[in-house]
Amino acid sequence: MVFAYFQSSSLNQHSRLLHTRYIRWATPTLTQPHLVTMNNSIAYECPEDMLARGKKQWQVICTPFFDQLSQPKWINLSKTAFNSTGFHSSQITGAITGTTKEPAPKWLLQVGLINLGIAYSNSNSDTDRSALFSRGARQLPANLREHWNNLKTMVQEPSGLVLGPLEIFAAMTGLLDLGIESKRFIPHHAKAQASLALGKELRRLFAQSNFDWIENLPSLTTSCPVLEHLLMGHTVAGEDIIDALPTLSKIVKSSDLHLWQICQQAFKTT
Repeated sequence: MVFAYFQSSSLNQHSRLLHTRYIRWATPTLTQPHLVTMNNSIAYECPEDMLARGKKQWQVICTPFFDQLSQPKWINLSKTAFNSTGFHSSQITGAITGTTKEPAPKWLLQVGLINLGIAYSNSNSDTDRSALFSRGARQLPANLREHWNNLKTMVQEPSGLVLGPLEIFAAMTGLLDLGIESKRFIPHHAKAQASLALGKELRRLFAQSNFDWIENLPSLTTSCPVLEHLLMGHTVAGEDIIDALPTLSKIVKSSDLHLWQICQQAFKTT
């Protein structure tokens, strides 16, 4: 078994869905075929249930991944890297909203290879790159460096295994546990509602403590870059909101859990 490490400049210890602290290059351990008791005998779990579970965990991990770039940039990166079509906005939207029933194999292949390519292209270690290369990773187009530079990759928790095409298929079918059952997650379609609700609560808490946030906005933004966007009513990516909650709770002297519940209430009613 080979271990490879690289450090990300944008690493946030509270964000582990897109994990770049370390990478473990190894074959993923698939779960045993899911068995259930039926009529006093052991039988396979219903495939529909396995797919539903896989679809849910895939949505949780792919949403912050695709939120890193606009859909046209993802499409351009894929088309340039593979000199092929097959990467469409409808597929990205379907993945992050959970509405895709049966993703095309060609698309899963491209997503997995791009994910490996991001890790490969951003690594400065020959050992890392060699291990990734053996799994099918290749250098992404240099002329699109602004697209892939410093992007985070989708990985399996807690091992840190970067997901390739095989792992993505296994994850989507419920055969691979990504280890994200308890992760906080804001659906893509609800990030606007969560941003507005959280911003409103932050303004209320500042007013309650007689704190002039407008006058102190420069220093607040230094402490937490997304705070200005939330206070001004702008939409913030769900992953960025979740990452910022511990810092925000300290700034407004509230609890991390309270702010998270405000977000949950907002998108659960939409």
